[in-house]
Amino acid sequence: MPARYRRPARVGPTPRCVHATRAYAAARRGRMPVPSRPVTIGPMVPLTTTTSPVVARVLAAHLGAEGIVWQLRGNVDGPYPVGPIEVLVTAEDVERAREVVAAHLAPDDVAPPPAADDRAPPALWLVLAGVLLVATVLAARLVALGW
Repeated sequence: MPARYRRPARVGPTPRCVHATRAYAAARRGRMPVPSRPVTIGPMVPLTTTTSPVVARVLAAHLGAEGIVWQLRGNVDGPYPVGPIEVLVTAEDVERAREVVAAHLAPDDVAPPPAADDRAPPALWLVLAGVLLVATVLAARLVALGW
C-alpha cells in the first residue's frame, strides 16, 4: 500500500472517545481549564414522570439545552422500555425545570404522580382468586384422570 494512504501510527493508548481526546488535547495546550477536583451536584429531586421513553428523552434534551442537570430513572434503555420514567433534576434548578416542562410538554405526555394509596381494587383480587381456584380444580381433575 502506498505511504500516502497509510494512517500514522498512534503513540500511547487508544482514546475511547474522539471528543474526550480533543478536550484533553485542548486542556494540555492551555486553551481549556482542567478541573482539579470533581464537580459536586446537589441532591436530585423528581420533576415529572412520563410513560414514554421518547418523551423523557425529548424533555431531557430541552433541560440540557437550558443548562439544567438531569437524570432519567426507569426502564429507558432496556429491550422492552415499558413502565414509568422519572425525570430528576437538581434541587436548585427545580423552578426553571418546571418552566421548561410547561413550555415544551403537552399535558397528555406527563403521567399523574402515583398516589400513596394506589392499590388494586378488591374486585380485581376476587377475579384473580376465582381464576386461581378454577385452575386448581382443573389441575386436580386432570391428575385424578391420570393425564
